[in-house]
Amino acid sequence: MNAAHPDPAFPGLHGRPPYGWVNDPNGCSFVGGRYHLFFQYNPDAPVHGGITWGHVSSADLLHWQQHPIALVNRPGELDAYGCWSGSVTVDAGVPTAVYSAVADDSARSVVLLARSDRDMLRWHQGREPAAGVPGDPAISHTRDPFVFEADGRRFAVQGAGHTHGMPRILVYGCDDLSSWTEWGTLLAGDNAIAAEIAPANTWECPTCSGSATDGS
Repeated sequence: MNAAHPDPAFPGLHGRPPYGWVNDPNGCSFVGGRYHLFFQYNPDAPVHGGITWGHVSSADLLHWQQHPIALVNRPGELDAYGCWSGSVTVDAGVPTAVYSAVADDSARSVVLLARSDRDMLRWHQGREPAAGVPGDPAISHTRDPFVFEADGRRFAVQGAGHTHGMPRILVYGCDDLSSWTEWGTLLAGDNAIAAEIAPANTWECPTCSGSATDGS
């Protein structure tokens, strides 16, 4: 229990900021001997808006340390409206956040990268997208990139869909993390099982809370 907090319902064994809006966990990772957790965060109000990436870390998953905001929405940039969900990977030894950058209230996003030093407290957010919205007119939205490795190769998935169409999960090759190659649809809403258990126009957060590690 967190006896120091005046609200007895405030979580004592979960990382979270003392105020503001919180949703999706992002970039769960183990780097430099510490567990890092990032999350969708509006520090200004208890509503979804102006989303940044909050950041806490722990050595034991019980005691959490608050850190400065990791990713910020930047006026005039591709993430001006918000730094939405994504993941963290270690790219050639460099901790790298891979996230949905949203420029305006259309909620359309591209994939941006942000790179950090080993303590993961200072982040440099890029300006050029690693992946944009596909040219297929049946896809109007992509979001929530998740990067993973398999058989010595690096891949990514994103949730996708169309406001008036069918949801899908897209898969990409991204051995070069700064330039993704779209490989097509991994799963779509016309799959009989998916249509029954996950009806939607757009799917979100495909394994977005998965973890990364640097092997330490």
